[in-house]
Amino acid sequence: GGTIPGSSIYHFDDLANYDAIQKNWSLMTSNVNKHQSISDYQALGFYIHAFQDFYAHSNYGSLLIKYYKNDKNKIPFSEVLNDTSGKYDGLRALLRDELKTGTFDVFTFFLEKIGAKNLIINYENTHSAIADDEVETYAGKYAARLAELETYKTLMYINKCN
Repeated sequence: GGTIPGSSIYHFDDLANYDAIQKNWSLMTSNVNKHQSISDYQALGFYIHAFQDFYAHSNYGSLLIKYYKNDKNKIPFSEVLNDTSGKYDGLRALLRDELKTGTFDVFTFFLEKIGAKNLIINYENTHSAIADDEVETYAGKYAARLAELETYKTLMYINKCN
């Protein structure tokens, strides 16, 4: 739940498909539009965290690399969602099929730390298997660059509104 009511929209965990992620993103973005004042630092922190959480906890960066066959395309998820020109139709089709965020639970997390597996869940859907939040790794660095770009776009939007 988090600190404020409804703050679960500020996390991207255990969202199994594009539609669930898109719905969460839309809810969060509509809240950004309601709190356009940079003086609301707590709300601003939640939004920035949410954007970064998406890139760290999803396979979005890996799918960009898969689709373009390189890591040169730093395309924010918001750009793909909001595009109506058809430019990203092929990418959006891949995202519809494969985009997801990892399931995180404390029990599985601790089992993984000791080298054991939770036999009840599908490991391929866990946070550890999907997330790109290790900044020392190639995928983690790529996800961090995407998160920075999304954060920059958000801050520029809020700055423009003030």
